[in-house]
Amino acid sequence: MEFLDKVKKVATDVAAASSKQSKKLYSIAKLNLEVVEKQNSVKNLYKEAGFEAYKAYKEEKDVKEAVLPILEKIDSIEEKIAIIRKTIDDIKNTEEVGVEDTPSVDSEAVEADIYDGQSEYVESETEPVDPVE
Repeated sequence: MEFLDKVKKVATDVAAASSKQSKKLYSIAKLNLEVVEKQNSVKNLYKEAGFEAYKAYKEEKDVKEAVLPILEKIDSIEEKIAIIRKTIDDIKNTEEVGVEDTPSVDSEAVEADIYDGQSEYVESETEPVDPVE
């Protein structure tokens, strides 16, 4: 029964970790969608600012006065986008403690020799290889 209890616990832990990860990904996707919507609003405001600037120019009015409220809206939206992106980064950098954080002990792995890949190549210790015809 001990084995089945361990399997049940691992399965429960995996399910909980998967649920947390899914919620995290959903939150990020939702915030990314909000960023895209705000960026589209900014693009529309750019067009509107250009139109208002041209209209003010044609009517020989102050272009800055005509465009300033639109530019302030753009600044406001850009600040909101920056806040959302910061939130996304915070969510991405949040580490959840789950199954993957629990070290497992494998007796065979502990006893195995580990090759670190750092040994130096010495040409004199190797035998030449004959070409294959």
